[in-house]
Amino acid sequence: MKKFYLCMLLFGLVACEKDKDEVVLQYPATYHSIQYRTSSQVRLFSREGEIVDWQVIDRFVEKNGGQFLLPYNFMQNISPAEADSVHIISASAAKGKRVYNYSWQNYSIRKSGELVEFISTDTSTLVWTPKEEAMLRKLQQGFYRHDYAYRKEQPLPTATGYSTMLKVVEKQVAYLKSDQLHFPLLNYLLVNTNPGYGGNRYSRSNIYNELKSQPDYSQLSQNDTLALQAYELIYTKE
Repeated sequence: MKKFYLCMLLFGLVACEKDKDEVVLQYPATYHSIQYRTSSQVRLFSREGEIVDWQVIDRFVEKNGGQFLLPYNFMQNISPAEADSVHIISASAAKGKRVYNYSWQNYSIRKSGELVEFISTDTSTLVWTPKEEAMLRKLQQGFYRHDYAYRKEQPLPTATGYSTMLKVVEKQVAYLKSDQLHFPLLNYLLVNTNPGYGGNRYSRSNIYNELKSQPDYSQLSQNDTLALQAYELIYTKE
């Protein structure tokens, strides 16, 4: 009898732990973006590994940071008139609308525990230079934890050889916490210095992703310096 009660107690603990870990996605429900924030300092990387000298980091940010690398503990509350929206239709479908668009975009949903992936069922068109595209692939392979925020579908004909038009499917990753969706974002700045030939500077903000716990620094070229800063965009349930 004691063994029976012990087994029941252990079963109950396991069940409670599972319930504790599993966060239920509620639907139908509408979420609005309310806050954009970071509690992350800028992290700097080279082919040799992470640079942890804060004087070097501060000089790099002061020289190159611009609007892509912002002060530590930055926080911006979003007014209702500027808020993006996500409407959860079912356990596998949603639609989203950015404040600067008039139409809703359709998404499928994949959920695992607290992680929710929103994958667009509509294609978009992006214009990238070949150098930008190659650089984004390197960052995806070396530094991003999730599949890159855009997945290439097919190239389109272009008028010049200096740019590539791509049909893409957008993918956004979020963590479901209570009645909020937390979208991890990354801002990055990549500077390549070629002695005697100047250099190149690439930057982008608000990639729906987060940094790998063990980045692959070999994806960077010898003269590359990469700065990354983590943010999150928080949506709350209406």
